[in-house]
Amino acid sequence: MKFGSNEAKRDAIVLAALIVAVWALAIWSDFSETMHHFLAAHEGWQADEFLVSLAILGAGATIYAYRRMHELRRVVRVRDAAEGRAVFAAYSDVVTGLFNRRYIETYLPELKAADETLGTIFAIDLDGFKKVNDLVGHEGGDKLLTEVAHRLVNYFPDGVCARLGGDEFVVVAPRIPEDEVLAVGEGLIGAIRKPVTIDEIEVEVGASVGIAEIPSEGGDCKAAIHDADLAMYTAKRDGENLVRRVDPAMLAAFRERLDLERAFRAALAQDLIRPHYQPLIRLETGDIRGFEALARWTMADGTAIPPSVFIPLAEENGLITELSERLLRRACLDAQGWPKEVFLTFNLSPLQFSDPLLGLRIVQILGETGMPPSRLEIEMTESAIVKDFEGAVKTIRQLQGSGIRVALDDFGTGFSSLSQLALIPFDKIKIDRSFTSSCRDNAKQSSMVRSIIGLGHGIGVATLAEGIENAAQFELLRAMGCEYGQGFLFARPMPPEEVAGYLGLASVERLPLSA
Repeated sequence: MKFGSNEAKRDAIVLAALIVAVWALAIWSDFSETMHHFLAAHEGWQADEFLVSLAILGAGATIYAYRRMHELRRVVRVRDAAEGRAVFAAYSDVVTGLFNRRYIETYLPELKAADETLGTIFAIDLDGFKKVNDLVGHEGGDKLLTEVAHRLVNYFPDGVCARLGGDEFVVVAPRIPEDEVLAVGEGLIGAIRKPVTIDEIEVEVGASVGIAEIPSEGGDCKAAIHDADLAMYTAKRDGENLVRRVDPAMLAAFRERLDLERAFRAALAQDLIRPHYQPLIRLETGDIRGFEALARWTMADGTAIPPSVFIPLAEENGLITELSERLLRRACLDAQGWPKEVFLTFNLSPLQFSDPLLGLRIVQILGETGMPPSRLEIEMTESAIVKDFEGAVKTIRQLQGSGIRVALDDFGTGFSSLSQLALIPFDKIKIDRSFTSSCRDNAKQSSMVRSIIGLGHGIGVATLAEGIENAAQFELLRAMGCEYGQGFLFARPMPPEEVAGYLGLASVERLPLSA
């Protein structure tokens, strides 16, 4: 690398001009003879010896300057090498040796301009990597990532391969014809899925692949990578070892989801997601046992967004705890206006039971609102137990230790074992609506419901059937011995201002006429 070459040329010209000027001046003034006569006339001054010393010193200084210049060149070489290593570290992945995210984001436009054949982007996320990583350890996981990197390079010898982080990779490959690109993606999955032996253990991972094209004219490389990521996440959502190519419908759905996320965040901040209440009825008498708080969101234009849409949205964006706390606080304040014997039931997301502070958060809200713990019942789904049995048991005991009841929601859908259930001190079992809807017409489902009710009676726990929608279901469940029911037959979820009117009904008015 050349440093200051123009300045060096200029300095050399100035020095040469100065030498010529001094030489011409010496000739014009007959400097040598004049100096000789001067030194001879003043021999006592020892000036000639002084000039000889200066000449020797000048020669020494020249040698010193040369050595310093040589040392400077060595320092520059070392610095250049260090800068090269720093650049390599900044733009390469330590584990696999591939380029990293920064390199792709910084230099992809330049690469595309230099090589116009580049045009197809593959976004890759490994399926099952976490299980393998747990099996062989982090060092083994790194070996697997390195092997996948080698396979990517071999599969795309003319492409640019990079690891974005974790188990995500991206490949910028030469443009592939539209009718071949999906087959190339499937072939890539096949190459990645081949078994790998790590520390004498044979392991295998799959891959979800998303594909996008960089437009030929004025293409936005960052946007193309984003589109490939979107297609990859779509493939991962749909299953494992799938290939998805971005298309207009996918982009439209993504933009719609972004708009919904923004609207959800705004609604959460403005406290526009409110609890509605559905009664829990004693089937024998029609008495109200309590109300379940159900989240409802109505947008400014009157559009009702169902919980099946915005609850997963809250979970995916890490907002489920904030949403639940806001709803529980509001529900506790509303319940303060109900009769003291009517309790509040509140359903939590399975994700929240992994929070070791969950019990403290709930107790704090009860203290802030003045709600007695004995009037609150927390529902947890069977899937939450299956996911983290020990954590679920610990949370349940914390809640019950504070005086809060706990109900098992959607019983029969989570595939937990009876041995697990026997260890959990539930206060109530809720029979999932899928059993309720078919128990009258399906002998097997009817037997299942009867068994669940019998299980509840056997362990001394009340049972409640969800989703009762007609009198026939009501009569059958009551005959089976189910204590409580919930569903449209009794009432749809209602806003807080309608609860008082429902509480004012006579017990028999809440039951179907046939009862």
